Amino acid sequence: ELTGWASAKDVILEVLRRRTVKGGVGKVFCYHGPGVENLDVTQRATITNMGAELGATTSIFPSDHLTKEFLDFQQRGGTWSELLPDDDAQYDDLEVIDLNKLEPMVAMPHSPDAVVPLSEVAGTKIQQVCVGSCTNSSYHDLMVTAGIVKNKKSHPDVSFAVTPGSRQVFEMIASSGGLKEMIGAGARILESACGPCIGMGQVPSTGSLSVRSFNRNFMGRCGSKDSGVVLASPEICALSALDGELPDVSRHGSPPLV
Repeated sequence: ELTGWASAKDVILEVLRRRTVKGGVGKVFCYHGPGVENLDVTQRATITNMGAELGATTSIFPSDHLTKEFLDFQQRGGTWSELLPDDDAQYDDLEVIDLNKLEPMVAMPHSPDAVVPLSEVAGTKIQQVCVGSCTNSSYHDLMVTAGIVKNKKSHPDVSFAVTPGSRQVFEMIASSGGLKEMIGAGARILESACGPCIGMGQVPSTGSLSVRSFNRNFMGRCGSKDSGVVLASPEICALSALDGELPDVSRHGSPPLV
């Protein structure tokens, strides 16, 4: 089970640290084990979404009772069916990640596999924070961001932007108060679409460092070859927006419950 400030984003960052951006070419990644029970559908989506950065053909989780619960909430429960590996399924390789021991990770410029523990680079000054993208723009991602910045202000040297993942997510954070908290903290709210991830707006200033909950940080992808992008979880992005630097999580207590 994930503990402390570790999140689903750190699971896939750890896989990238081990396997690199070419380590999944021609492969399918199947996630299983006791930790799967403790990852909801949006957390699983974060992990499988970034499987593309491994070069993988695809990434899959079992379709289980948590999948059905998610589809029930979406009024699509009738489409659910259980999909599990065969009992005699064979695998070419095995990676074991102990979720209890996983710590917050970040991918430094300019590659999703330039992954290091956050603790090694805490204190690095940053100038921009963007939360969202196809990887981390779910209701949970934005509400945990809202919970972290609640009744606080983003650092005066930081440009802070948030992209809800869909119209539904936009409506949900508005009705639950999360939108108000993020706006109050100084966040700009962007439309639910591809944007800063591919350099459409929010291009970092020359020589600056942007912390993003996105999936890719290759040189120039953000719209500028003269700036760098750090990939991190929404939790670490939110703390970065407050601190003006990659955070020392030990100074921030426990993450808010969503």
